[in-house]
Amino acid sequence: VGLIDESIVGYICGSPDSSKDTFLKEALPHYNLFQEEYLSYPAHLHINLNKRSRGLGLGSILIKEFESLISSTSSGVHLLTSPEARNRSFYLKNDYKFQIAKSNKSSKVLLMGKLLTH
Repeated sequence: VGLIDESIVGYICGSPDSSKDTFLKEALPHYNLFQEEYLSYPAHLHINLNKRSRGLGLGSILIKEFESLISSTSSGVHLLTSPEARNRSFYLKNDYKFQIAKSNKSSKVLLMGKLLTH
């Protein structure tokens, strides 16, 4: 959780191993589209910041902390977004360079991944 003036301005959460996370598979129907990619990028990351905290570096700090916490048990991290999402440049800046898009009913889902070094 990120704080500015004692107000929550963002959060990050994730799962160290997507293949074993039944909650994600049940909560996100499109999650099963990327089973093959979870072999290289097993950990799942989700981050959200409110508008007033964007551009301050808080998101990058939260991502680095998450990666540090799971780096001893995971070879890589992935996140899911939309190919048209404005947050893609933020993820690219944080080295989530692997990208693959797949169709889910009427929309496309983009997986972005980053390999972790041990």
